[in-house]
Amino acid sequence: MARIIGHGIREREYERAGRKWQRWVAWISIDQGGSRRSRPEKAFEKHRDALRWVTAQIARHNEGADITSRAPTVGAIVDEWLDRGTTRKRKPWAPITKHGYESMARIWIKPHLGAIPVDALTVDDVDAMLEKVPGGKHAQNIRGALSSALELAVRKRIVPYNVAKQSAKPEGEEREVEPLSPAQCKTFLKAIRRHRLEALYITIMALGLRPSEAVGLRWGAVDLDAATLRVQEKIYYLKSKGQPGEYHQGPPKSQRSRRTIELPDVVVELLRAHRKRMLEEQVASKRWTKEKRWTADPLVFPNTTGGPLYGSYVTREMQDIMEKAGLPRKRLYELRHTAGSMLHALGVDTRTIQGVLGHSDISITANTYVHPDRSVYADAAAKMSAFLRSSSPDFGGTNGGTKKARAAAGEHFQFGGP
Repeated sequence: MARIIGHGIREREYERAGRKWQRWVAWISIDQGGSRRSRPEKAFEKHRDALRWVTAQIARHNEGADITSRAPTVGAIVDEWLDRGTTRKRKPWAPITKHGYESMARIWIKPHLGAIPVDALTVDDVDAMLEKVPGGKHAQNIRGALSSALELAVRKRIVPYNVAKQSAKPEGEEREVEPLSPAQCKTFLKAIRRHRLEALYITIMALGLRPSEAVGLRWGAVDLDAATLRVQEKIYYLKSKGQPGEYHQGPPKSQRSRRTIELPDVVVELLRAHRKRMLEEQVASKRWTKEKRWTADPLVFPNTTGGPLYGSYVTREMQDIMEKAGLPRKRLYELRHTAGSMLHALGVDTRTIQGVLGHSDISITANTYVHPDRSVYADAAAKMSAFLRSSSPDFGGTNGGTKKARAAAGEHFQFGGP
């Protein structure tokens, strides 16, 4: 049986083309029986990394691992992690999750770190890659994907710890979302009148559906007589590099996303008229699909051949309408945010909004999807001004303050009041 007969760390100086540098070289001497001996070694910039490597190799040897063989590369570990994520029996990744991870691995992780042996990967290597990634949020996602892949190497006792977890977390703010204001909503509703996608846009804006939930909505999940709608499926389109794109069907994002929503009367009337138009369109069309996955239970918002809508097309149409109406261009997802903000402005409590939007965590609803209209802050400033003036009529001068503040000054102000 192989046994360790020595180990250590020494400083070594290198020189090439007139340039000199130092490295800490860690080594372990192994007696493999008889006259056979091996001495794996590895160079590190920092002494602490060399010490960690020696400690890890000794621990692996004591567990029965063959430490004389070469460790797999980061690229090989990432490939194994990607394969396990899609083939595991318990909660395999959804196609959209796999697509995202594969893109990050192909564009960032493999080109920058893929050739490095996983046991030689350092925190500095990871930091150097992340510094090149544009956008802090995207860099955070890449760091998270790399960390998950390296956990596989930790579990397999190839490395003692996860260097991605030790790397500096990239700073980045979420992209600011600006839902439509009440005035902009009215302008948008007028602009989409009699458009083929009118019912889709209003359904998302009124009910807060995710775009993939709206695209995947079927008439079997809609009860217009009971004025209810069940969210139980999503459909989205994915295209990987070098491969043809395809539509994917699946359950909603989470268990909470499976929900039944009460329909406003206006939406019920709108969907009745929309269903009539779609039936007329189907009868008149010579290209309507005969695929059973789309015809067995027809889609509420199909394309012109009866199949699912292409998300980018829906967004482009909406942005063209907004531009012609003098509105700022929005993403389709911002109509969902608009629903949350409108319900909040109408006095609906946050817990109910959470249920309508299908969030697993109420903090997501409160912190991300409820956007108070800017006029709320002006009203708050006016009320504070009124309170200060009621305390002292001469406070800030007799002519100071905004018109709104002066109008509110005569009102009785109470902390914690309505």
